[in-house]
Amino acid sequence: MRNLLKLSLLMGLVHFVLPSISAAQSGSGLEYIVVPYDEKSTIRRFNRDYEEGNHASTMILALYYLNGIYVDQDVDKAVEMYTKAAEDGYAPAQVVFARHILGRQMPLLNAETSYDWLLKAAAQDFAPAHAMLAEFYRAGIGVGADNVRAIEHLKTAANLPLHDISKKPRKLKDYARYPLNRHPYSYPVGNSDVMNLAGGGLQLVGQMRRDIKRYSSRFRDMFNALEYYDKIDINRTILQSQYNLGAAYQHGRGMDQSYDNALMWYKKAAEQGHHNSILELGWMTENGMGVAQDYEKAMEYYKLGAEYDNPQAIANIGHLYDLGNGVEKNDKEAIKWFEEALELNPSLPTANRSLGLKYLLGQGVKKDEKIGYEMTLKAANRNDLSAMGNIAVLYFNGIYLDKDINNAIAWYEKAAKLGSASSMQRLGAIYQTDEHVTKDLVKSYMWHSMAAERGNETSSNFLPNLEENLSEDQIAEGKRLAQQWLSS
Repeated sequence: MRNLLKLSLLMGLVHFVLPSISAAQSGSGLEYIVVPYDEKSTIRRFNRDYEEGNHASTMILALYYLNGIYVDQDVDKAVEMYTKAAEDGYAPAQVVFARHILGRQMPLLNAETSYDWLLKAAAQDFAPAHAMLAEFYRAGIGVGADNVRAIEHLKTAANLPLHDISKKPRKLKDYARYPLNRHPYSYPVGNSDVMNLAGGGLQLVGQMRRDIKRYSSRFRDMFNALEYYDKIDINRTILQSQYNLGAAYQHGRGMDQSYDNALMWYKKAAEQGHHNSILELGWMTENGMGVAQDYEKAMEYYKLGAEYDNPQAIANIGHLYDLGNGVEKNDKEAIKWFEEALELNPSLPTANRSLGLKYLLGQGVKKDEKIGYEMTLKAANRNDLSAMGNIAVLYFNGIYLDKDINNAIAWYEKAAKLGSASSMQRLGAIYQTDEHVTKDLVKSYMWHSMAAERGNETSSNFLPNLEENLSEDQIAEGKRLAQQWLSS
């Protein structure tokens, strides 16, 4: 067990006092560390705390030894510290083992042993343990896959009380938590005034050493700050569990679909500022899922999400202006919101696809098929179904690209494989005639039948007419081909 843990630790996974990322966030690779002013006195204090069984200090000291920060690197000693804290019943240390599996999705550790540690942590009502157990049961890690048990643990995490974080401890800013990248050996840590962590998704700017000089020896202030940050992390796990539970009800994952329950959990998390829950409330309201369709109310939700800099919420505001839903249609206003979303997330598929279409059509901007194609392709390569269909249209009609029916079919099939009913309908239409390919009514039936099953009205309306021109054997063959394609 320890040899495997050592191997995993060396690959760059790091932990801090309360590793409380939910299952949906476990791959982020970002953890935190306290950077003291007086390294020697801090190490002496942490070593004394470790000998006396202070597990909070143990977790910090283990991280120092793991990464060679202020001490000579000693992975074995770090593993020993994590293990001792876990064996003493310290829940944050117990989830460390499971986190190595979920964080990297590589079974370097004994999954069954990690599962046992999670059970011990969960018995202490430790929210991260329940969130991770939900993922273990969902994916069958260390235990047989069991959606019912997964949902049980998710509900337990979601129902745990939030910590009160209304009162901030004194000198909190002097002990800000410093993000560590997934690969902690790729940049200097320790003596620089400012740590700029490239590639980690976050940058710490400021917090100069002189700002914490006066307080570096005040360990009470330090641990009060750490405890406060840990409460924030646990609250995030609880809110994320509420969001995950809402998503499970919304999409019927592991349970019967229930829009009412989805809305309840989204609202519960949204009340605490969980911006993805706010986004989903907007989406369900915009589309009339469990509530009356209300574009103006959806806009309110999206604008609230935008206050949290949620790029998808910002893009959705653009979509409402683009379509004129609840507001007057305004291409320039839509473009403004799409561009703002892309400033926050340049890879956001919906914003790239929508803005790309504006450039392709010259709506609200000067027509530029090159920019339009590039943005659409960027979205298509991230599996945006509408963008994939748009690339197919460009090939089919020879817009910017050379006309290529085979490439058009390939893109439609890619989108169809991901469940796009409109792409299935288009493929059915292509095989209806011999205008572009060899006419094949059996293939046409295959695609139209799959599109109709997914609610495509065009295919549903066309199927009766198509069936009149096919024999029973041909219809049966079309159904067989559809089943074969779906199972391939």
